[in-house]
Amino acid sequence: MIRKETGSDSKIWEELDCFFGFCVEQKKDNGEDSDLYSLNERNNAAIVGVFDGCGGSGAKKYPKFQNKTGAYIASRAVGGAFLNWFSQADTLENASGDIKREILSCLTMADQAVGE
Repeated sequence: MIRKETGSDSKIWEELDCFFGFCVEQKKDNGEDSDLYSLNERNNAAIVGVFDGCGGSGAKKYPKFQNKTGAYIASRAVGGAFLNWFSQADTLENASGDIKREILSCLTMADQAVGE
């Protein structure tokens, strides 16, 4: 249960009364899907997202990422991009270009970090 914080003027805290999440991994600590949630009080908005790792197509493992798969890395990079965009957004209107740039930036950083 999430309650309104004392002194907070955000309407989102007044309207949000519960949140839950779950993740079912076939291999413990190696689930390739990722999820996120965040509140943006500046825009009085909340975001919830689930990002599919597409395990079969991204099954290659990368030693520089603790031997995690490409699917694991990609789902977290894209989820992180959405979270970065959402937490910094001054407005949520017509944001598709901003989101696309953030995703490409995060995927480029992940690709460079892999170093292959």
